[in-house]
Amino acid sequence: MAYKKLKIICDADDVLLSCNEYALQLLGQTTGQYYNISDITKWGELGNELDDRMQFFNYAEFYKKQPALPGAKEFLASLMEKAEVFIATAVYPEFMGERIQRIMTLFPEFPVDHIIMGKRKDLFHADIMLDDGIHNLLESNCSLPVLFRQPWNQNASGICCVDDYADFLTLVDFMNGNKANISRIPKILCIVGPSGSRKRDLAAALCEADKRMELIKTCTTAKGRKHNAETVSATFFDLLFRRMEFIETTWYCGEQYGTKKRDIDQALAQNHYPVIVMDISGCLSVYNAYPRQCEIIYADRDKRDCIMSIIQKPALRREQVADRIVSFEFEEKNKVLADHIVSVGDGSLENEVADILSYLKL
Repeated sequence: MAYKKLKIICDADDVLLSCNEYALQLLGQTTGQYYNISDITKWGELGNELDDRMQFFNYAEFYKKQPALPGAKEFLASLMEKAEVFIATAVYPEFMGERIQRIMTLFPEFPVDHIIMGKRKDLFHADIMLDDGIHNLLESNCSLPVLFRQPWNQNASGICCVDDYADFLTLVDFMNGNKANISRIPKILCIVGPSGSRKRDLAAALCEADKRMELIKTCTTAKGRKHNAETVSATFFDLLFRRMEFIETTWYCGEQYGTKKRDIDQALAQNHYPVIVMDISGCLSVYNAYPRQCEIIYADRDKRDCIMSIIQKPALRREQVADRIVSFEFEEKNKVLADHIVSVGDGSLENEVADILSYLKL
């Protein structure tokens, strides 16, 4: 049977082309001030002086001179070897010609008939869509919507995210079934699943059943966490981030979560099997840092049971409950990236643990 290539739709602005940062550079040239892209904390207008950057979006010259993001050319070339790639981009109609010409200039090997113009990205169908606009992905009809992390989408929850091109290429390899063979040295077990799936209970039960397993602490700003979580202030979390102590970080329902690389290294040095509860985005980062060592285990629990578990958590605020229920559909799509799926029930988790140990051949 002929092999069917994945179809991937990739956004242009702030995924392949510098848009907001380029506009800030132009603004700085007119005002003599320096502006940081990290200060653009939400999509669209902010209600401050950074909104002045948007004036440049009304000029053809902006679209004629937009630079590619660092590494974008190499990324697109690698991606085209792995999948059938389309660039979907939305600009004002009068600037469509400039946008197409700029893409052809920056990426001369990219087929012009694979450039799609228009804002209605909900009409597109593909295996994967990569975009920095969460609003485009929430309405997406693609099998796996993937968010490209930028400062204005850091608070997005549930949806699959990537921090850089390397993580996205790894994700595509997973979808293509090209994950590297796992070595026999101690594995790193990444436990993923929707909120309410009992993934943290499963990780704790796994470590209790086999003393070679070591539950890695999750560093978080969320209060009231259990199962070996380390709660810190937002200020201290940012300090650890700047020190590059985290191997991966993410936002979930308004709180920050991260995994310290040294905790994983210490467990491996003791010939333990690190067990980490994280989202799929964190799994991709860990996989790239520890090639041929990671196994992704998906905790698959009935949707109704997950929602009931979320509702019954007294520590959650009403908006947090709503966010977790809304994100369920996107988290469930991450199942396709797992190495092994275990059905989780309401009991003691003995059968689930036995299932995982059998899969790992331990």
